[in-house]
Amino acid sequence: MDLYYYTTAETMKYILSGGNIFATNMKYMNDSEEYLNGLKEVRDYLLDIADKQDSLVQAAQRKLSKALYEKRREGEINSFSISFSTARDLLSQWSMYAKESGVSLKMEFEERDYEFLTYNPSDKDRDTRANYCMYPQKVYYFTKGVLDKKQYIETGRQIILKMQEQFDRQGMEDYDDNIEKLWLWITPFVKRADFGAEEEYRLVFDFNNVKFYTPRVDFRVDKNVIKPYLDIGLKEGWPITEIIVGPGFNQEAVFNGISYYLSKGKVLVPPVTMGEMGKRIEEYFQNMKPAGINARSVNSLLSQWDKKYTDFVKGVKADDKDAADKLYHEFWNYLVTKSNDKRYRDYIRNNYLAASGIVLKKSKIPYIY
Repeated sequence: MDLYYYTTAETMKYILSGGNIFATNMKYMNDSEEYLNGLKEVRDYLLDIADKQDSLVQAAQRKLSKALYEKRREGEINSFSISFSTARDLLSQWSMYAKESGVSLKMEFEERDYEFLTYNPSDKDRDTRANYCMYPQKVYYFTKGVLDKKQYIETGRQIILKMQEQFDRQGMEDYDDNIEKLWLWITPFVKRADFGAEEEYRLVFDFNNVKFYTPRVDFRVDKNVIKPYLDIGLKEGWPITEIIVGPGFNQEAVFNGISYYLSKGKVLVPPVTMGEMGKRIEEYFQNMKPAGINARSVNSLLSQWDKKYTDFVKGVKADDKDAADKLYHEFWNYLVTKSNDKRYRDYIRNNYLAASGIVLKKSKIPYIY
């Protein structure tokens, strides 16, 4: 799955150099009703609209009392979230999260072990490290009165199916014993319908039902608000494959600075194999076509490259750990020979492929701030 993380160039550097992203406590997200919306809307749907014959729904009607809802509504929120979007180049995301010439980081997700620090109960001065294996989950935009009736019922049905899927995945045996857990689990993935254009997915680190360790919570200041967060890391770095520089008066300077950083700085991303590097190089050339370069010219370029690639592969040992890097430099030397050709010059200048396998591009949205 390809998802995009919108942020500032400063935060991007932090992510690329250390392999960490902040997961913010859901009580302190940009939308003040971020968590409470899901808490209320899911319960209301289960109690009033959903299929009364469904076992999960029957358990909800028995167990999710008004008193329990009030307790959870007023209680401490122990869920921390990182937000992503399926939208690659979306104006509302640029203006909300990335500001002037911020960046959108494309990541290729699979289920991974995310690391965070926890308090060590046996030694108060030492932190321990815990793992949380998960996958980004889709956000459901669900608010009664905002959606039309058909959309509301269909989205509610999808939410119930997701809760049932979690019930099966966790090996739960009884809905009555687990309906509160399922309700609290789905709540962070239910957002006000007004935000539907964001096409959001989330990684949520939920500690409502975790008893065997306590996460170490740190604090940062954002717009004069002190926000609690977890520092979430991946050993090999986050799976970033593309960086898009957003619209702004200084887009060109930001692009050039990131390009230089990718070429000279220490970048932590999962290592790229020779085969994967070959695939990204081919995609680099193929993307010239939608950029407006004549398909015949691109095919000629690819044909020449394929011959070089075939000759290169023949001369490389299967266990050569530096093969991807060597292939990249072969590509770069080949590209330099084309940089003075007016058919390719602008594309090469505005689409940089780094040795790490990351492609750097610019947003197509004009500067409007």
